Amino acid sequence: IARRATKELEQTQYELSSFLDNLTTFATKIDVSTGKVVFGNAAAKLASGLGEKFVGTNFLKGSYFTFDPSVSARVNEAYKKVLLGESVNYDETIQLATPKGKQVFDVNFSMIPAKYDGVVKYVIAEGRDITVNKKIEQALAEKTKDLERFNRLMVDRELKMIDLKKQLGLSKNKF
Repeated sequence: IARRATKELEQTQYELSSFLDNLTTFATKIDVSTGKVVFGNAAAKLASGLGEKFVGTNFLKGSYFTFDPSVSARVNEAYKKVLLGESVNYDETIQLATPKGKQVFDVNFSMIPAKYDGVVKYVIAEGRDITVNKKIEQALAEKTKDLERFNRLMVDRELKMIDLKKQLGLSKNKF
């Protein structure tokens, strides 16, 4: 029975690991006592540029955050909130390793406290690449501004036409 239970547990662990590795989001588990990464899925390992060496690194000192002091400060502040039991979610710009070298990406970033007996033991950090979404939002905002400007021009034109018609009407009555 113990042997079967062990096999079932190993199968469950394998399936869970496979599931996490197939996520397109970066998923990381951080031990709060050390600040070190104790688990990173395949996307996180790849994006860190460290591969398997990602596990065991200090999460807050990774080059993905430390390339910009303001990014590093925001991530550190968010981490402090999570240590107090608060979940955080915000958009951040981070630097990731790619086949083309290090590149900057917009990421929807969240950190969630994992509590055991009411105490935060781990932090679950995850991020989703939203770079394309941000570019689309920016293009849409620019198009919206163009349309608003065009609309103002058209309304102004119509108001001038109404004013000219009124003036013409007044002029006809004078003759």
